[in-house]
Amino acid sequence: MSVVAVLFGVFVLYLARTVHVSFLGKVRTKVANDRVVQDLDSMQNDLLDAIESTSEGFAIFDEDDRLRYYNDKYLDIFGSRRDKIVPSIQFVEIVRATPPPVQCEGHELGGKEWVE
Repeated sequence: MSVVAVLFGVFVLYLARTVHVSFLGKVRTKVANDRVVQDLDSMQNDLLDAIESTSEGFAIFDEDDRLRYYNDKYLDIFGSRRDKIVPSIQFVEIVRATPPPVQCEGHELGGKEWVE
């Protein structure tokens, strides 16, 4: 009977240690993930500060050609049409909202040519 009690005690200690190690691993992962999220937030803020402080118009579009980040200098390019430039607007919509230049690469552009 004492052998069974000793084996049971060893099993309980092993199980407790395994649960404890698993718990500590989950806590460490959570803490590491929280740090990664904080680091990403900090890097995003640094990037946005850098975008805003540049002396040139600057914009970032996502994989769907939607406007994600831009600075005030970028909006200044559009003059009175700047209120049409909003987050998530597609690039083609920005082009359509902008009049074509009189000439581009030596020839005149119409509206359709400008969009293309």
